[in-house]
Amino acid sequence: MSGAAFTGFELSLLVAGLLAIGITAPLMIGLVGIGVMAGLVFMQWQRWIERFDLIILGGISWGIALVFVSALRSMPYLAIPLMVALLFVAATALFRLIYLLLNRLF
Repeated sequence: MSGAAFTGFELSLLVAGLLAIGITAPLMIGLVGIGVMAGLVFMQWQRWIERFDLIILGGISWGIALVFVSALRSMPYLAIPLMVALLFVAATALFRLIYLLLNRLF
């Protein structure tokens, strides 16, 4: 669950940052988003980043975003990553429940 929250947080923070600096091309945002998500999932799968690394990296990226967002004066961009992280956790929990249910049935 923590990996899903971290991936959702970092991905949405990146997309919010791209939108904040004026990059609005959906193809560019989609390609960058898919690349970052694939990279984060791969690094977590290989155990290059785990447990405390997730907290440290999330705090560093949150601090960097806070510096840039305070300069841009657009604070709602900081609420989006938290909501997306919760959405990723909810989706992961739902898929885990479905998996366990199907595992018991078959």
